[in-house]
Amino acid sequence: MEVVDLKKISIKKPLTKTVTSLEFLLVTISKNFDLKIKQSAALLTNGSKYLAHVIAKGVKGDYDPIISWYRELYSHTDHIVTLLRAGDTKQVFPFLLNSFKPGLVSKSNVVGLWSCRLLSKLGMEF
Repeated sequence: MEVVDLKKISIKKPLTKTVTSLEFLLVTISKNFDLKIKQSAALLTNGSKYLAHVIAKGVKGDYDPIISWYRELYSHTDHIVTLLRAGDTKQVFPFLLNSFKPGLVSKSNVVGLWSCRLLSKLGMEF
């Protein structure tokens, strides 16, 4: 798995300048959920189950940050594919899909729709 120094990651970094899929995820989660990098990293522990819970239930019942996150992911699909191809596909691909798939079971229909869009686009481009 990728090793990233959390102290060196900036939320302000342009997504196209991220060099690992983990860095990309941490920056997008931090920006859209208004979290610090360490808090975003905590969401990705234990197989991303905390992130899955937030996606399924919302951020205190609010789905706008999650919708915004999926929209941003969708708009950067080409970079996600680039990161996937550059990394260890056997580890990185399942990690990313585990992070994206909880939207399919979200209580928000809009989150479910954006999740489907993202996964479909990734499938077409990868």
